Amino acid sequence: MKFLKGKIKYIYKIRKQIYFSFSTYVPLIILFAFILVPGLFPAMVSSESPVKIQYNFEPGEVLSYLQTLNLAIALESDPQIQFRVNLEWLVKIAVLEKSNDNITLAFQFNLKEKKVFGRKALIEKIGEEETKNLLLPYDLADEEYTRVIITDPQGNIHNHSYNFTQSFSFINNFMTAIISLPDSPLHPGDCYQVGQEEILKVNYTGEVSRPPYNFFYFSGGHPSGLVIYLINKQLGWPDKLEYSARYKAAGQIRQENFSLIFLDERKLKPEEMFLDPEIQVALVRAAITCWPQKVPAKVIEDLLASKSSEHQILGAAYCALKDLPDELPVEKYLKTKNPVVKFNLAKALFLRRGIQSALKDLENDSDPYLRNRTRNFFEKSDYFIPENLLPTFRELQAWYYQDQKPIQPDLEALPPEVLKTLIKFLKPANQLASGFFKYYPSSSPEDLNRPYYIYLPDDYDPAEVYPMIIYLGMGEGRGDLSLLSFYYALKKDDHLSRYILLVPQAFGHWWEPEVEQDLKKIWRRIIKDYSLDTDRLYLCGSSNGGMGTIFYATSFPDRFAALGENMGFPFLNRKEVSLDEDLDKLKNLFNTDIFISHGEADDQVSPEGDRKAFNFLKKNGQEVIYQEFPNKKHNIDPAEIINLITNLFDKSSRNPYPRKLYFIMTDGIYSQCYWLKIQEYSDLPVEVQAEIKDNSVNLKTKNVKKIKLYLDDNLVDLNKEIQVFINNQLEFQGRLSSSSENLLMSIKEKADPALAYQASLELEIIEVPR
Repeated sequence: MKFLKGKIKYIYKIRKQIYFSFSTYVPLIILFAFILVPGLFPAMVSSESPVKIQYNFEPGEVLSYLQTLNLAIALESDPQIQFRVNLEWLVKIAVLEKSNDNITLAFQFNLKEKKVFGRKALIEKIGEEETKNLLLPYDLADEEYTRVIITDPQGNIHNHSYNFTQSFSFINNFMTAIISLPDSPLHPGDCYQVGQEEILKVNYTGEVSRPPYNFFYFSGGHPSGLVIYLINKQLGWPDKLEYSARYKAAGQIRQENFSLIFLDERKLKPEEMFLDPEIQVALVRAAITCWPQKVPAKVIEDLLASKSSEHQILGAAYCALKDLPDELPVEKYLKTKNPVVKFNLAKALFLRRGIQSALKDLENDSDPYLRNRTRNFFEKSDYFIPENLLPTFRELQAWYYQDQKPIQPDLEALPPEVLKTLIKFLKPANQLASGFFKYYPSSSPEDLNRPYYIYLPDDYDPAEVYPMIIYLGMGEGRGDLSLLSFYYALKKDDHLSRYILLVPQAFGHWWEPEVEQDLKKIWRRIIKDYSLDTDRLYLCGSSNGGMGTIFYATSFPDRFAALGENMGFPFLNRKEVSLDEDLDKLKNLFNTDIFISHGEADDQVSPEGDRKAFNFLKKNGQEVIYQEFPNKKHNIDPAEIINLITNLFDKSSRNPYPRKLYFIMTDGIYSQCYWLKIQEYSDLPVEVQAEIKDNSVNLKTKNVKKIKLYLDDNLVDLNKEIQVFINNQLEFQGRLSSSSENLLMSIKEKADPALAYQASLELEIIEVPR
């Protein structure tokens, strides 16, 4: 405990002596000992009357805790392959605001100890590369994690903030759910349940005394182990939480010991809080998103001057989103090589001081990130919505995102060119936020098994639009494990702040109908909650998730700008995985950039499938990159290939109006591809090959009875006659009228503001047997 100094070190030493037996023995023994040997523990306080237990946090309090996580891990496939990990954080919690029942808390987890035991033995048994992949999450553990939560006196979290340190464990999230307290008063001996994905049965034992304080004592039971929890009655703070558990998950056998122990408390003014580096970063993030507190200029300059890229970005984000201190030498930091910092400082100069020159310079920068983001800022951010159109834009926004089905007369009456201008800016009305969040597709028991995780970069501004990566995990598709893996991959590649990251959870195969339905629910939620650049959505996955990547990308061929498929398979038919599968459906990816990677010695998912997919795509003129690693098995971690993935994603942007399409429909629920929609068909698969040249639309179809075409000035000249040929027969010749109704219905139907079409045409087809 070398990091503990002064009072904290002294308090910890005393508390360690008090709780030594708690930390040493399995909680089951503890509980029996508590009952059978009363003198061994603090005395029970006799109380017959019920008590309503609540937390009591007051603004200005800064609480310190010691959090430890000790893991003993063996592989299920070979239990002789073992290692141990000890992680220790000094956790500081600042109470920022208290309003009615809402309490705002800022957490900073400061990593003080990180030890891995058994590395040498692992290398001897499984090799250096396998060992590196196995230990990667622990080796890359950040020096600090932060979160800002909005809670209530019962400990319920209202802003869905996710504690990223829980990603090192498979059970911490539901073992620590014991922190949530019931609304009703409790008698000693009362039992209740907490948790969502997993249920923890909690028993309120009563009060225990350790002068000068009394403590509310709780214990919880789960098949994997037991947890104890104490709350200081007089102070109203968590005092201690410990559990010990043994379980199997994700191919591992784990013995896990966790403790969170109160150390001390200080009462500080905001300006004093900012002087403490062990809570400072969390405070700046809170000041950006939800805490109306001005950050001292010295703190912002220290962040910008830091060697940490993340700290630099945080400082620049504060300048862009909240305040640009007058005394800050902005020009000095504009010379940085960090493109995210450079953009945000240029944005700050424009928004805070009205200086546009720095942003204008970035439009022609050699860095594609800076060019794309600056162009989007000028063309799509709310800062440039014409003031006279702002009320109409708000009406459009409400209609589109609040499920108002009838088209509002005011919107339908708009000239199409005006409406197209407004659609370009369309994004949901949402709030400043950053960090990790955890949600569920719905509150149904089935959906509680499939949470999804969101990471928002520090400079997330609802007025802009952001690219997003969706990552589908391997194995059983665990979201927490996949988040840990891909987060560190992006961090290693210094790309963490360039994308929103969405990580759903499967708990099964990604193409199973139940998982598929949840992914659709998640998409509908995401598009309504966040400001997305829908021309820069990227899908990637590993193994099971790699197969899911191909399945969903070919089912939704107009959604993704690029794909990253790792150790997967060209999975096109949900009923079977076969090397003899017809690969024609891969033609749906004609307008999508693709990266594929596989291990040459993979003995779990044959690389032959990806080889065949690569050759097929290449033969059909597709842009595709294939990387096969010699002697590599089924163990390619995202961190090993992330630079290849981001190199592709950084330069890939969807063209929402491609003039050439291939569309093969094998399932009637996936009937759309850009400007084509299959309305009726005679049999599956349906095939359409379409191309637009000048004002001529040429279609070759198979098994199509009725089709709808969406057309736009970006595809044809609507002021001239249009010809439509189907299977070499002229089926339509004439002019199509441009209308605001078509624009509105197309973006609603496709759930994508970037897929807006001014005109439409429905055609029945009588196919001649071939």
